[in-house]
Amino acid sequence: MTSRLKAIVAVFATVALISGLTGCAMDDENDDERLEQVTRVEGRMTDEGVTCPAMRSDDDTLYTLIGHDDLDDLEPGDRIHVEGTEPEMSICQQGITLEVTRLERR
Repeated sequence: MTSRLKAIVAVFATVALISGLTGCAMDDENDDERLEQVTRVEGRMTDEGVTCPAMRSDDDTLYTLIGHDDLDDLEPGDRIHVEGTEPEMSICQQGITLEVTRLERR
């Protein structure tokens, strides 16, 4: 490797390290706040979910739902109220995913 290429690699590595050290702490803090925030949504179940059950809220936002036993009993058109938090990771492929802690049919 030439000395110029070594210098470029060293600069990129330093920038990545500094960005990671300063950015990760802030991102982790924001992620923790987002994960702890309970979201309450009313809407109707849809057939839009690819891998997870999905609902459209009253303001037309698409949510995918995980983590509640009663989700399997719902059908498109069912009106529901859900409460949940956004998981850190999800297999759902669209919308905002909620890990449901409370589900009520309306």
